[in-house]
Amino acid sequence: MSGLFPFIAWLIIFLVITIVLFITKKRGQLNDKYSQAPNLLLFIVCGGILMASWAAYCLNRSKNESFNGIIQKAVYEKPKQIPTITIKGIDYNLGYLNYTDYDTIVAGDIAIKEKGTFEFRLIKGNRKFE
Repeated sequence: MSGLFPFIAWLIIFLVITIVLFITKKRGQLNDKYSQAPNLLLFIVCGGILMASWAAYCLNRSKNESFNGIIQKAVYEKPKQIPTITIKGIDYNLGYLNYTDYDTIVAGDIAIKEKGTFEFRLIKGNRKFE
């Protein structure tokens, strides 16, 4: 939960600013002395911070994962995309790892990733896992 705290905090700030801007615009409380440019800039900055904190959270989570074992299942949402693999009953999304040939991953291969790195090693296996 502690890793999610910055993301949740920025999400709440982003939502509060969005709601306040929507309410003031809806009620016609934006005077001529207030330009919409600072409001839009604030909206964009908060949105950027929100996306950056989410990316940092995902990278940190991916970096702290470790697995070593035979791939039981490799699920591709679309062909030639990054798969979600299952090792020892646990699903791992490989989206943030340093690997280029994602479309070659199949069940029966051996996947190795050490904690603290983004390096992913794949050892092709000739046996099938069912």
